[in-house]
Formats: sequence, C-alpha cells, structure tokens
Amino acid sequence: MKKNTFLSTCLIMVLVILSSCERFLEFPLTNQIEDSKAISTSKDLEATLIGAYDGLQEGNVGGGNAVAFGDFMANDAFVFEPNLSFFGTFEIYNRATTVQIGLLRDMWKRSYATINRANLVIDAIDNNKINDPALTDALKNQFKGEALFIRAYAHYNLVQFWSLPYNADAPGTNSQAGVIYRKVPISGFDGTKASRNTVEECYNNIIADLVTSDNLLSAISLSTRFRANGNAAKAMLARVYFQKGDHANASTKANEVITTVGYTLEDSLPLLYNRSGQSFSPEHIFFLINIPTDQSNSLVGFYSDFNNPTMRADSAFYNLFDSGDRRRKELYRPDLANGFAFVRKYSQTGANPWNVVLIRLAEMHLIRAEANLSPGGNGNTADALASYNLIRQRALKETYVEETSTAGLLEKVRLERRKELAFEGDRYNQIRKLKGTMRAGVPYNDRSLLFKIPQEEIAGNPDIEQN
Repeated sequence: MKKNTFLSTCLIMVLVILSSCERFLEFPLTNQIEDSKAISTSKDLEATLIGAYDGLQEGNVGGGNAVAFGDFMANDAFVFEPNLSFFGTFEIYNRATTVQIGLLRDMWKRSYATINRANLVIDAIDNNKINDPALTDALKNQFKGEALFIRAYAHYNLVQFWSLPYNADAPGTNSQAGVIYRKVPISGFDGTKASRNTVEECYNNIIADLVTSDNLLSAISLSTRFRANGNAAKAMLARVYFQKGDHANASTKANEVITTVGYTLEDSLPLLYNRSGQSFSPEHIFFLINIPTDQSNSLVGFYSDFNNPTMRADSAFYNLFDSGDRRRKELYRPDLANGFAFVRKYSQTGANPWNVVLIRLAEMHLIRAEANLSPGGNGNTADALASYNLIRQRALKETYVEETSTAGLLEKVRLERRKELAFEGDRYNQIRKLKGTMRAGVPYNDRSLLFKIPQEEIAGNPDIEQN
C-alpha cells in the first residue's frame, strides 16, 4: 500500500477492510465483503475508495502493462523477442492468447476487483448505508464522483483489449460483444454470473459514469492530481468520445480542460515522466502515485534503456521525427544499426520510482485539433491550428515555424499525435479508431488481437461468450 500523507490516515483501515476479507477464489472477482458490516463510517468509505485507487495503480490495471500490451500489437515498437516469456508476453506478442495466460487472467481479475471496490463506495452512498454525520453531502458527491471515474476507466481499459473496436461509421449499432459492465458490488459466487454487454452499451455506460463524475466533481476543488477531479472526468470523456468518433463532444470536452486555469504544457520533456510521489507537472491531469515502498510502475521494466528492455522504438518510427525535434533527442537513444532506438521516457534512475501519467494536457490539444478537423466535428480550425502549433512549438523550439494553413492539416495532426503520445498507450487504440493495420499488416479488427476471457470467469459464469 502507499505510505504518503494522502494515504496514511486510511492505511490500517484499508488493510482491515480489504486485505483481511479478500480471498483468491477460482473466479475473477475478489474483495467480496459484506459491505453493510465493513463500511459503516465516513472513514470506512474513504478507505474503500483508496483501495479502489490502489487497485487502479496495479501494473496490470492502470500501472503500465496495458501500454506494453498495446505496443506489442501496434506498429511503432521494436520488440526484443528473446526477452519475451512463454505463457505470457510471448503469446500476447504473437496474438495467440489462451484462457490460461497469467498476465491476462490477472489483468481481468484485478480490473474487476478494482471496479468492485468502486461499486462498494457507490452502493453505500446511493443506498444511504452510512449513518455518520461526518459524511456530508459534499463528501458523498466527492467520493461517488471519484468512484465513478475509477469504474469508467477500468471498464474502458478492458473493452479495448477484449472487444472489437467501436465502429464510428455506424454509431448506435455496435452490437459486437463488449465486456461485462458491472455496476453493483459482488456478494457471493452467483453475483459473478452475467453476460457481456455490447460494445455500444459499454461505451454508453462509460460515458454516463464520466458525465455524472464530472457533474459531481466539478464543484469540488482538489489540489492534487492523483485523485480524480472534474477535469480528469472531462479529459477522460474527451478520450472516450474521440475513440467512438463523436468528434463534436470530444473537442468540446478537450477544450474545457485546455481553457481551465492551471494547466500548461511542460517545457521540460523529461519532467513529464520522472516525477515521484505527490509531485506533478502543470501538464498532468491525472496520474498514479509511486513511492519507494510501493513500486508498481511496470513501464520501467518494459521500456527502460538501463534494463535491456523488451520494448524499443522501431527505426522507421524514430525516423518520423525532424532532426531538430527535442523529443527525438531527449526521449530516444538511437541504435539504428540494430534497427531500433531505446525509449528514454521511462529510464528510471535513483531511489524514487516514477509515477504513471494516465492523462496529460498534450493529449487534449491533439484531440481538440483532430476532432475539429474530422467529420462531425465542430470545424473550429482556429482551435485546431492553435493546438497543433503549441505541440510543435514545444517540440521544435528554435526551428519551429508557425503553421497557418489548414491544407493537409488533419494528417499532420495525426502524425503529431503518433509522435507525441508514442509508448503511452495511444497508438494501438488509434489504429483501431482509424481502421488501419497493426504490426505485420494485421487488420485492426482481426479477432486474433482479442484477448481470451480467463478460465476462471468462464468456469464461474456460464452466460459469458468467449472470444
């Protein structure tokens, strides 16, 4: 568990409420506690919420594995195959997953355990289960808003890997199998039995949760960025709307974040990634804390050039950068004779482990630019140009030349997105959105890309459909 100021008041309670009640059952949802007994005070409720954040922080939930798994299948990474492990990363890389792959069983199980903790918080508040004067209406709104954000984020991650992509050319008709969208706490084996929601239903539920989260949190001032606030919900909404091709709403939500006082692009590129604990950049919108006693940033293990990394940048991708681009010089170390460049975003040094940045302002600028230029968008070319130029200005500095023309701008923005958000979990999803091809020419909707639902879920849930 985390040992910092934010968590210290609740650490013992988290251990009592969550750890003592958790059983590793032969189906994926753990933490099946009798919430009426375990959650009876405001402090109990916050401890359970912190448990949900702790679950989100795990490497196999929000802590980095999803980034690597997407890069295995997308087309910008050079994967050092001798580092792959059988019955794990080897099968993921080769699109040959089974129900027994431990990494994916854990990703599924831990994601739903995190969702279950969030649902315990939401259920306790919605059903007035806590009679404690300390639990004010303001705290109820805050805790519920945070829990809804966590629930939406975890489900969104799952649907990207276990479901075919949302087809933006046919909105409202995406009946392909999604994941189980769980909205109530699990209280026993029978509670796990549920069929998969459609992809359309999953996106609708994610958006509904984030809209409510935004409404509940927008009036609450949270000085930290490792707990969700209204801007985190808005930013996540921008991402989800963008992924489903709702460009008007995507650009609107991205713009709301961009125009919020307190967010600016970080001038130092390394400082976007090498912060620990509660330290944050003005560009960070939402991140996961790491400290020396709680190291769950799996990105370091996959990418750090100090560790003979499994994941490196392919030379063709590296050569997309202009020679004067600061990102090329500061975030990559070329070894082009061997066909790759080392990724330096996660080259952790020193005793303090780096936080995991899940959402940052540059993504909002790139969403605003591309969404405004895309079909169905707001068509605000001034905003599109402004966002594109800001990203380019930071990257090029002395060699930057302002772009004033919209001719070919959409493709330029997409290329900028590819370079700016590389190895941050974006490329795989954008290939799916744009209906492109993955590594080795595999089509974006090839079913071999889908992860298999773990055996534990299949065995305990006869209603579920396997990929």
